[in-house]
Amino acid sequence: MSEAGTENPMAAPAPASPAQPSLPGADSGTSRSTRPAWLVQRLNWFQDLKFGLFLHWGIYSQWDCCESWPLVEEDAWARPEHMRCWAERGRDFARFCRDYRALNTTFNPTHFDPESWADAAAYAGIKYLSFTSKHHDGFCLWDTRTTDYRVTHPSCPLPEPPSRHRQARVRRVSRPRSGSELLLLQVRLALPILLDP
Repeated sequence: MSEAGTENPMAAPAPASPAQPSLPGADSGTSRSTRPAWLVQRLNWFQDLKFGLFLHWGIYSQWDCCESWPLVEEDAWARPEHMRCWAERGRDFARFCRDYRALNTTFNPTHFDPESWADAAAYAGIKYLSFTSKHHDGFCLWDTRTTDYRVTHPSCPLPEPPSRHRQARVRRVSRPRSGSELLLLQVRLALPILLDP
């Protein structure tokens, strides 16, 4: 550009940058249109998987509601009139939240069988799984010292903390009994946390 802000048609072209090919759908001419080669390769690998499952499962699974969103007062869509757990509490938001926060005291997933879930997913042709182990309600599906709102706290009625065997089964979810391949891509933590009981 010249000092006046106009392009100089006689100027030498800028040297080509070592940028990588742009991704589909990226706007050309922006810094977002180019990525390092390793990222392009990784994104292409992920896109080739095509069919995945984001699995939400936690204390809310005891009720007929979706994960965490009914706890946001402004999100009335998450508490439809026909939702039993909402209607049983007289559609009283404070009562609903109080009872939701107490779901940890009745959460007893003794029949949790991740291998069966992995088998069903692999049979359906699902190539990867993302398991939400902590949603916005803050309940942890693992042992942690950072909160009492966790599956291993004495207030949660599991007969015993998850054994090494059960933890190993969760890790092995990527190898279902069916022999099909299923990749456990991530264990998802949803932030920010809505509750801090």
